[in-house]
Amino acid sequence: MKKHILFSASIFLAATTLTVAQITDAGFENWTVGAPCSDLNEWNTANSTTGTLAGMCSVTQETADPHSGSSAVTLTTIQIPLANQPIPGAVTTGIIDVQNLTVSGGLPFTDRPTSFSGWYQGAPLAADSYSFAALLINENTGDTVGTAGFTSSATVSTWTQFTAPVTYSSPDNPTIVQILLLSSDQTNPIEGSVAKFDDLSYETLTVGIEDVDADLVIVAHTHVPYK
Repeated sequence: MKKHILFSASIFLAATTLTVAQITDAGFENWTVGAPCSDLNEWNTANSTTGTLAGMCSVTQETADPHSGSSAVTLTTIQIPLANQPIPGAVTTGIIDVQNLTVSGGLPFTDRPTSFSGWYQGAPLAADSYSFAALLINENTGDTVGTAGFTSSATVSTWTQFTAPVTYSSPDNPTIVQILLLSSDQTNPIEGSVAKFDDLSYETLTVGIEDVDADLVIVAHTHVPYK
């Protein structure tokens, strides 16, 4: 004969959720008005140096045509007097060394994103290109944990979204993120190249536990010998 055993049980399933997270002032809304250059409050730019030395601004507030909100950021490659080459418009979460064209440091950051994204327009000259780059750095080890990048040499006159997947080289969590936006190729910048950016974000995968109640039926077979 058969014995039917009916009982209720809870099944725990792993659930993966895609989360879109925001970067501090990702829409480039917060500016301090100044002369000769207004500047972003929560990002670092080269304006403090180029404005002081030459009265020229490579980073400006875009209010006529932002992707959303009240403003975006416009980067322009400029030539300042006594410079060996044009200087790209640059915005970063790190610290810019304009003289040596390097960036160091970044903002505190411990996530492991799957990708970064944002909106852009571009008007590069000749063979120039504009770019987005993100470095996830562990300051305790000095290692770069992961990188993401987007580069284009196309002229794009309407807001277009880019997505830059993160490639990881270490299982460690980062301690800082260094994001860098450029209007030109660092190795061969061309004066007059322009890029605009707005609404940056990143995506992470969150793995959790989902509790599902289910009624299970177990059928047990019992062999009864013939008499």
